[in-house]
Amino acid sequence: MRELIGLVILIICSILSAGLFYWLVGKPLRLMLDELVKMPACTDFYCRVLWVGLIFISVGTVFDNYKVVLTDEYKPLMDNVWRIVDAWGAQLSMIMVVALVYVFMITILVAALRRKVD
Repeated sequence: MRELIGLVILIICSILSAGLFYWLVGKPLRLMLDELVKMPACTDFYCRVLWVGLIFISVGTVFDNYKVVLTDEYKPLMDNVWRIVDAWGAQLSMIMVVALVYVFMITILVAALRRKVD
C-alpha cells in the first residue's frame, strides 16, 4: 500500500510541477507568439505543444522511474520519501530538457519569421 501511495504522490507532484512551469512561462510565450506570428491558431498550437510535451515527459519520467518508487513494505518511511524525491528530481530535469528544446525551436521560429517581416 505504501508503494501505491508513493507512486500517486509522485504523479501528482510531477503534474503540478509541469503545471507550475507552464503557468510561469505560458502567458509571456503566448504574448510573444501573438506579436510575432499574428496568427492565433499558430499561437494556440505552440502553447499546446509545450503543455502536452510537459505532461507527457512528466508522466513518462514517473513511469520510467517507478521501480525506484516501488519499495518493500517493511522499509522505513524516510527511505520511501527519499526514493520519491529522487524520482521527482529526474522528472524535473526532464522538464528542463523539454524547455531547452522548446526554446531552441521557438528561437529558430522567431529568427526565421523576424527575417521575413524585416
